[in-house]
Amino acid sequence: METRGGKREGAGRKPGSKNKLTIEALEYAHNQGKSRQPIVLWFDMMWDESLSAANRLRASENIAKYVQIPAEKLEELQHSDKMSPQELIEAIKKLQS
Repeated sequence: METRGGKREGAGRKPGSKNKLTIEALEYAHNQGKSRQPIVLWFDMMWDESLSAANRLRASENIAKYVQIPAEKLEELQHSDKMSPQELIEAIKKLQS
C-alpha cells in the first residue's frame, strides 16, 4: 500500500487549530487586557517590535481597512500606546483631514 499522497486518517491540521501567528496575536491581546479597543490594540501591535513582522503587518492591514492616513503622517501615531482610546481616535480624525 502506498503511504505517500492522498487522504490519510488523522493527517493534517485539525479543524479549528491555530497557527503561530494567531497564537502570538491572541497572547498579545490577552496580555494587553480586555478593556483595550481593537483599533488601539492594532496600533500597539503595529509598533511593537517584539512581535513578528507578519503580525505587525496583519495589524497594519486591519488598521488600513478602517483608517486612511497618508504615509508621511503615520509616523505621528507612533506613540499611540501612550494615548487613551479617545485621544487616539481624535488624532486619527485630525490626520485624516
